[in-house]
Amino acid sequence: MARWEISGNELVLVADTGSIRRVTSSFVYNAMGVGSGTAQDAPDPRGDLPGLRFSKRGLSLSFSASFHDGKFSLLPKASKLGKPVPLGELPIPLPDHVVADGVWYFINDDIARLNETLADVGVNCFGPISLVQYLRLVTMDHAGKCVPINDDLVDVAKRSSSFSDLAVPPLLNAKLYPYQLTGYRWLRFMAEQADGCVLGDEMGLGKTLQVITLLLARHDEGRQTSLVIAPVSLLENWRRELTRFAPTLDVFIHHGSDRPGWVKTLETHDVVVMSYGTAISDLGMLAMGNWDVLVLDEAQAIKNPDSRRSISIKRIPRAFGIAVSGTPFENHVLDVWSLFNFVEPPLLGDRDGFAAEYPDNLEGAAKLEGSISPFILRRTVSEVANDLPKKTIINVPLTLLDSEAETYEEIRRLAVKEIGEAGATLASLTRLRMFCTHPFVLDDSLGATGKALSADPGSVSSKYDYLCTLLEEIFLRGEKALVFTSYRKMFAILSRDLPSRFGVGVFEIDGSTDPKLRQSVVDEFSTQEQPSVLVLNPAAAGTGLNITAACNVIHYNLEWNPAKEDQATARAYRRGQERPVMVYRLFYSGTVEELIKERMDFKREMAGKAVVGTDGDRVDREAIIRALSLSPIRGQEQ
Repeated sequence: MARWEISGNELVLVADTGSIRRVTSSFVYNAMGVGSGTAQDAPDPRGDLPGLRFSKRGLSLSFSASFHDGKFSLLPKASKLGKPVPLGELPIPLPDHVVADGVWYFINDDIARLNETLADVGVNCFGPISLVQYLRLVTMDHAGKCVPINDDLVDVAKRSSSFSDLAVPPLLNAKLYPYQLTGYRWLRFMAEQADGCVLGDEMGLGKTLQVITLLLARHDEGRQTSLVIAPVSLLENWRRELTRFAPTLDVFIHHGSDRPGWVKTLETHDVVVMSYGTAISDLGMLAMGNWDVLVLDEAQAIKNPDSRRSISIKRIPRAFGIAVSGTPFENHVLDVWSLFNFVEPPLLGDRDGFAAEYPDNLEGAAKLEGSISPFILRRTVSEVANDLPKKTIINVPLTLLDSEAETYEEIRRLAVKEIGEAGATLASLTRLRMFCTHPFVLDDSLGATGKALSADPGSVSSKYDYLCTLLEEIFLRGEKALVFTSYRKMFAILSRDLPSRFGVGVFEIDGSTDPKLRQSVVDEFSTQEQPSVLVLNPAAAGTGLNITAACNVIHYNLEWNPAKEDQATARAYRRGQERPVMVYRLFYSGTVEELIKERMDFKREMAGKAVVGTDGDRVDREAIIRALSLSPIRGQEQ
């Protein structure tokens, strides 16, 4: 004859063989003779358990979540008539009745629905859960809000006090600003809690350094090879930053026609860096890899879920994914779905369900924000201004497009053939400098007006494409920019393209601008309420002007003379400037521009030790000859 026993918080029926049978509350009532059915071969439980009381009122069951010592936890919570009832452990799937404090209760709630909720988020026992599981519990409609939303828990992953014991890797060759330390620790936390996250700090705040710190920490833990996918123009920047900040990491640039075709070769390195185009071409190989962290730089590149790029990237396996973007969401809520389909696929469900749940309007965006914000870390320059120096100089080494590199090489070889080493002068480098500024600058069909060429200037120049990415973020935060360039044709390109591309005003000051009118141009630019660009020639506008309306300075092509550049930067970085100034220096690696950058840095270093001339005409012959020998094709001197 079977007998009744209490197992944990559940009333069960135990057979003579010792097997345990879980039963429903209806079965218990039937065994007591007060139900509408029968309980065959089951005695009245009051006979086996005389001390157990049976309540005629049910309990309400919900769940409570907490965060402690870096872990989320989920526990069952019961109440009767609004008053809490102490519970011990409960199994999952949940029974429809419990024994608590010597009393048997039936559950008022829809147990099938609650069990479905737990199954959908992958919770098979109470206790530790992930951040993703918690967020899905509080956002799933059919959960009936069985877990109350706790704003402190939603935001807990962004508070450095939650994970302040995470140490910086000892071999990191950098000192992190406080907000960067928080960012690194947040990345570490998210790597334990989720499949991915979005690092969305504004440009200039060191997103790359924060990611590198994580990659180094993961490597020190013995993790597998990590993969960085970035626009082709930024491959060299990633290589240099990794080498500079994490010199112990073995970094490999997977690019070019002679790249390896076997994944095991790539997995011998610590970090592999490649372009989106290469990732698409080599998807079959990459899909066979065992990648640790997959980093997508300028991750807005996968915002179109139907693009080949987006579909391909999402097929690459990884332990953890980081979408790095200063502009993660630009136009439509579907952009968000596509990004999170990479970052944390289960969070927003399938595409059709997402579209039905989140309309492409302000209401849909507001509703979406609560679900995704815990997976996004975004700090603005204004928010961390106290951590930053008043002026931050950001060197941006860029990589020529393959087509650009081939043309540059043709120009370089022709210059060497025509003049030889004996005739090497600064003038012999002019065409190379003009081409690095933009291929259109060398194209006579453009003319002085800039009206002849209709091609997208960003499609043939990786530097201009990067400039547009940089300006887009500046405009999105409602700010202005100063762009310095030496070439009149570059003025024409900018004034023709930027207004149509971004809908912003473009103002100009060059050598042809009447000196008496230059301040009025500055005044008009400064009084603009909308984002705008002031394009300046550093020789014509490098002194005498106060342009504190802009806190972003972009040196589009570098000058031989560091004093000229410093004076140009000082237009924005001067008394009256209340915001940190970001100074971007763009140059192509493996070209004459890299030589110019090196010479400027050398002169600045020497300026503190001796009186050094800064007139470009006196650049020594060896530097000019070396500039003519630099080749972007092979990445080495010829």
